[in-house]
Amino acid sequence: MVRFAGIGGAVACPSRQTLGVPKPHSHCPMFGLFPPSPFEHPSLGRLAWRRGHWRGGLSLPRGIDISLVLSGTRKGPDEAAIAEAVQIPANVKRWRTAIDKALFEHYEPYAKAIAAGQVPKPDHDIPKFHRPEDVSKYSSLLVAVVTPLEGVMTIELCYGTLWDVEHMLGARFQRGQLLELCGSTIPP
Repeated sequence: MVRFAGIGGAVACPSRQTLGVPKPHSHCPMFGLFPPSPFEHPSLGRLAWRRGHWRGGLSLPRGIDISLVLSGTRKGPDEAAIAEAVQIPANVKRWRTAIDKALFEHYEPYAKAIAAGQVPKPDHDIPKFHRPEDVSKYSSLLVAVVTPLEGVMTIELCYGTLWDVEHMLGARFQRGQLLELCGSTIPP
């Protein structure tokens, strides 16, 4: 669990381990006797071919390191995926308002349904907040996936949250704009 300082003390948010997301640069067994050589990129670092994608890590502002998954073939990552991935650290801050709003729109009906007794109360406490700006206290960016979606290169930023610990939420961007928030995503 990742700890966040929240209202009333520290609260735990799902981590990549609890959601089954490998750590950046983790080494998993691969099929085949001769895996492709790792791919070295000047700003993305070392990428390794595993489970049909190129995987590595990505450093974001404030010292946050997340897992990175890129489309491509065994010969190398897709050039368009690399171009998009390189821009993620600079764009995350610019996208923050749209992401917070989308995550808040996911949180709000869920919290109201629990309060009204329309859905069973979970085993853990659900945070209470009333503004999109507060979302970042209760969510954690874990993975960035860059792969085509319906023929368009798409960045999916995958979040773990305190209010929906059973799902990873994916903020999908195409051409620099928020396309949608996927309420249940599984990084490849």
